[in-house]
Amino acid sequence: MLEIREGDSLNIKTETKPINTEIGTVVAPKREGYTFDGWYKSPAGGEKVTSQTMITENVTYYAHWIYNQ
Repeated sequence: MLEIREGDSLNIKTETKPINTEIGTVVAPKREGYTFDGWYKSPAGGEKVTSQTMITENVTYYAHWIYNQ
């Protein structure tokens, strides 16, 4: 199972993708006043996820944002 967290813990979406496959394309979320920076393996910092990232276990990825000044 692939769990996607957008912005905060109240905005969670779960997608099912097979284990031992690439993540593929995940829709980029939108957040007013911010630019989406990508999916990461940690809520802060961590490794950025790409479409070629392999899903090898149940995992949660986190949206990272850049504040538009």
